[in-house]
Amino acid sequence: MTEPKFKYNMKKIAYLLPPKQRTIARFINISGWVKWSSKMLDVYHTLQEEERAVFSLVPANASLIDELSEVTKCVKSIEDICKNKGLSKETVAACQQKIIRGLFRGSDRMIQLGETIYKFLNDEAKIIGADTAHNNSSDIIESLFGKYKARKSPNKLYGITPFILFMPLYTMLCKNTKNKFDFKKALEDTRIRQIEIWKKENLTPNLMQLRTDCLKNAAA
Repeated sequence: MTEPKFKYNMKKIAYLLPPKQRTIARFINISGWVKWSSKMLDVYHTLQEEERAVFSLVPANASLIDELSEVTKCVKSIEDICKNKGLSKETVAACQQKIIRGLFRGSDRMIQLGETIYKFLNDEAKIIGADTAHNNSSDIIESLFGKYKARKSPNKLYGITPFILFMPLYTMLCKNTKNKFDFKKALEDTRIRQIEIWKKENLTPNLMQLRTDCLKNAAA
């Protein structure tokens, strides 16, 4: 999938290249590749000869593409149920019906995946109340990480820095307590030295620091 992106990104067939994957957590949005592959499989016979030669990997993996399409479709439907209706005895049963009608009718790999998800849902159902729906959406957590990413340095070599402490502070101040929070006292009681100690105990050296340490003694 990545080979055509490097070879043909500046050529006339670039309009057909697969979508870009994430740099971090690379395979979290693999569903984008599956969707692209499925559509390419449908239109492959309409492509020009050169285009078919470049994307011959698509029909060569047709069975895998169909399998992954069914998997992502089933997983998406389960996610929609749990995100919008929470996790309850009722939604667990609905999700398991999706697995029975989808994954359990597929290949051995799909069945194995279905059994894993089915068991996980069973285990979760045992620890929730009969009439209780639990909010299990990660939107709030993702929003918090989004706030952090929007404010941190865009230089990826920096990695995780003490600025990560922004997250618990932001969470605390979002609890409608900012009017009661004594910023002056916090600034007076916290020293840079304390942050440096916390950094050494909890963070690994970032790439920029390693780069600086390595090159600082080089001759000008």
